[in-house]
Amino acid sequence: MQQFHYMQAWFGTIGNSTIRLISYQSVVLDIDIANHTITLYPRWQYSRSTVRHVTRFLSEQIGTVSVASLRSCLKNPETKLQGYSVIQSTDFCYGY
Repeated sequence: MQQFHYMQAWFGTIGNSTIRLISYQSVVLDIDIANHTITLYPRWQYSRSTVRHVTRFLSEQIGTVSVASLRSCLKNPETKLQGYSVIQSTDFCYGY
């Protein structure tokens, strides 16, 4: 795991094609490069700084992303975000 821009966030690769973002010891996001899928975990909106971690990380990985665009994709599953499907997970994941 590598620290993300001196923030309380870390990221790393899981398997061959998944990048995971952890904010304040909670998994908040997985990007599956092979399947073009973004999975948001329940704590992705935990605080303003966590949302900032998520949007900045996604912007650097796939292109410009806003909170409004993420929420729009969650409301309408047909909507793609920079070519990626966005899924809301109900699982809580902690740790590295």
